[in-house]
This record gives sequence, C-alpha cells and structure tokens, in this order.
Amino acid sequence: MCILPERIRMKLSLVAFASLLPLLAGCPSIDETPSATVETNRLPKLSFHKPADFPAAVTRLEKIREAVLSDQPLPSPKTFRVVESIHGSGPGAHSHYHLAQESDEGHSHDDAHGHSHDGESSEITHDVQVDVVTEMVDIVKWMPDIAADSDMEKGTWDQVKQASGDLHDRLTETLAQVDGPQAQREKLRKLDGQVAKYLETVGSVAKQAEAPNTEPSQTPGD
Repeated sequence: MCILPERIRMKLSLVAFASLLPLLAGCPSIDETPSATVETNRLPKLSFHKPADFPAAVTRLEKIREAVLSDQPLPSPKTFRVVESIHGSGPGAHSHYHLAQESDEGHSHDDAHGHSHDGESSEITHDVQVDVVTEMVDIVKWMPDIAADSDMEKGTWDQVKQASGDLHDRLTETLAQVDGPQAQREKLRKLDGQVAKYLETVGSVAKQAEAPNTEPSQTPGD
C-alpha cells in the first residue's frame, strides 16, 4: 500500500476544498436583481386611468362590458409610462408619481402631500399596464368619488354609492377566485345581470346630468 507524504496530502485536501467553494457559496442568480415586474408590483394603486367625469366613467364601463361579452379577444392592456420621483433617502424617503409625458411641462402628482422636497431626489421610470378587468373594478370603486365632483343631489349620490359598493364587493369576491384574463372574462359574463342592472342605474343618472336644464329661469322682478 502506497502512503503519500503528509505535505502532498495537505495540498490535495486544499485543492478539493477549493473546488467545493463555488457550490458552498451558490451561483449568482438573476432573481437577485429586481425585475421590471417586481418594480411594478411594488407600486401603489395609481389612478391615471380614472375617467374625467361621471358620464365618461359610465361610457367607459359600457364599452368594457361590450368587450367582455363579445366573441373578440379582449383589448390589450393600457400602458402608462410612469415616472416615480423619490425624494430623500433612508426611512424618510417618499415617492410621488406622474406620467412621463408630463415631465417636460410640469406635472401633477398622483397623490396629495404637504411637505417640501428639499434634499436628495432621484427618478425611476415604470411601465404600468392596466387590463380591462382591472380597469372595470377600479372605475366601479371610484364612481362615488367621481360622482361627488358633479352637481348631483345627495339622494342620487347615495344611490350611486350604494350600487357601486355592492357591485365592487361582488366583483372583487368573484374575481379573487380565478386568475388569467379568460377565466376572469367567464366570471364577468356570469355576473352580467348585476353589471347590466348597475349600468342601467348609473346610466340613468348620467343622462340626467347631461340633460339641459329646461326650467324657466328666474329673473329679478318676476
């Protein structure tokens, strides 16, 4: 039996240990770098797809319903290039968001704030996609706020708020059970009776809001 000298055995042991170091340390993974999807998922809910007024919101919901019920593929998601302005650093850092095309001519943030932006700041650009199902759920949720910006009477606004809350709860509960646009589409089709009733309610309110005032005007001295 051949016995190796102690010095050679030590060298072989060191070589074997060195060959194991990459396995012990682990190989670098691309998952360690946040992807665009990870960046988008951490963003708060943004409202760049919020309709300008109540009639526009009703019209948009009607178009989404037509798309869901049709035999055609669902429309492609809307894509918004959003600039995140990060002010400060460390625990006190905070972000505001605006559309990229607004960068050259001033912009309004998608959040309210009452603080200064002195100190360090940086910007990150995100491509945010909003599919029609998400858009529908968001608009229904926003309907009371959109209606509040109109001049509708409180009783009518209460009706919109109640109907919107009921439908939003049903939509979120139902859609949480499935994943993927086609599965969501099938669920929405099964809810179409409630969606149609809701659109009839808010559509009637929108028509009243758009109707010209035919009451005779009162002038001094009448």
